Amino acid sequence: GEVSNEFEQPDTNFGGTAVNVSYNHITESYGLYTNYRDFSPDFRADLGFISQVGLRGANVGSAYKWLRESGSWFNRISINPGYTYLQEHNGRMLQSVFSFGLAYSGPLQTSAYIYTYTGKQYYNGKTFDTRNLNFFTNIRPSGALNISISTGFSKRIDYSNMRPGNQFQIIPSVEYKFGTHLITQVGHNFQRMRVSGGRLYTANVSNARLVYQFNKRSFIRTNLQFVDYRYNTALYSNDRDPQSRRLGGQILYSYKVNPQTVFYLGYSSNAIGDQDIGLAQTNRTFFTKIGYAWLP
Repeated sequence: GEVSNEFEQPDTNFGGTAVNVSYNHITESYGLYTNYRDFSPDFRADLGFISQVGLRGANVGSAYKWLRESGSWFNRISINPGYTYLQEHNGRMLQSVFSFGLAYSGPLQTSAYIYTYTGKQYYNGKTFDTRNLNFFTNIRPSGALNISISTGFSKRIDYSNMRPGNQFQIIPSVEYKFGTHLITQVGHNFQRMRVSGGRLYTANVSNARLVYQFNKRSFIRTNLQFVDYRYNTALYSNDRDPQSRRLGGQILYSYKVNPQTVFYLGYSSNAIGDQDIGLAQTNRTFFTKIGYAWLP
């Protein structure tokens, strides 16, 4: 059939096995976990979601927590070391990664998390060194205001051109509640990728959300997103425009008739553009939906 031809599988009957075993042990102060999985090359799971077969491997890790009562400079600190190894059934290494995480929570509902990993990854005939350092922090100084920011530095694969690259990413976000009915949230995602020849691309994705809660049964929500990609076309092996922009918006009204029945009414609009033309609207959509849950 079409599926067997696309993935170079035999037209006759075939089958395989899959094993996925996990063990977790968690207490108040520490935790241990381990997982082993083995998917044979001919295994298929058409009714499930398994992204890759023909591999086997394991991951192990632990966590240790220090807890304090309120009034201390921290409520919880935890460390999370771990290791992951994957290989193909023929013995070729796919991934070998050591990871470490450090988490903190304290006064003013402040939380912070540092995550790092280092290792190797095999992709399309080549083995690449990979590294990552990510920092996330969140603070809620009042019941109305919540501020978060995530920053990451990583050495990763440029999949489009099969070479290593260095990526920087920063994601700030602010949420504010005006009373008990109105919530606003704005955020931005900036990402830049550099390779040996210079800057490969920069990406800017801005989001804004406004939610008005009329009562327990109904609310109206407005989303707006602007996307701006800029590529250094001289560093790409395939053809592409140096700039791509997209603007999208949606308005959604929701009414809960009862705990099992919800009614939706909405409108969405999208526009795209490139270096030669400004943003041009591509489509407008009105939609409605009724959801009902049958309970046994």
